[in-house]
Amino acid sequence: MTTSNPLTELHEAAIALWKHQRQELERDAAKQAAERALDVLGDSAGPLADPQSWRGNDDGDATAVPTLDLDGNYRLEYDHTFDEQLWLRSGCPSCGRANCRVTPVGSLLELGQALDRLEGAWRRREAGEEVDTDDLPGACDDCDESNTPANRLHQAVLDVIEAAEEDEEEEAEEL
Repeated sequence: MTTSNPLTELHEAAIALWKHQRQELERDAAKQAAERALDVLGDSAGPLADPQSWRGNDDGDATAVPTLDLDGNYRLEYDHTFDEQLWLRSGCPSCGRANCRVTPVGSLLELGQALDRLEGAWRRREAGEEVDTDDLPGACDDCDESNTPANRLHQAVLDVIEAAEEDEEEEAEEL
């Protein structure tokens, strides 16, 4: 005779409900990504206009299954938290990390420009030349170099805040 435990049943019901909800969230994310790809890329979206071409997650984001090149170096990502933008993912020619979020893509023209700049930077890096991060379409979100545009901007903001705090302290001392 099998006895059932109400807490075990609750546990199983909760997990089953979450798994079902997670699948719905993943499908919705893939559908939204495909719609956004069609909005941004128009008729050029090709297979990216099909939700089956996206792998959604339970956070509402999705990553394109097909890559934008034969080597698999460039891929699009849909992020629902940043104005439902498409992002270009690639290796970063500045720091060398693989699969970094590089830059948002708002049109086919922007995608072409970003790809051209990335490919040029990779050619320079492979030729042993230094890659000027200002020539990149954006700084990757994992870049550790302190001279990237994103890090320089962050440091400039911190410098302004620090200077404002010092000015406030000086004014307070004068009173």
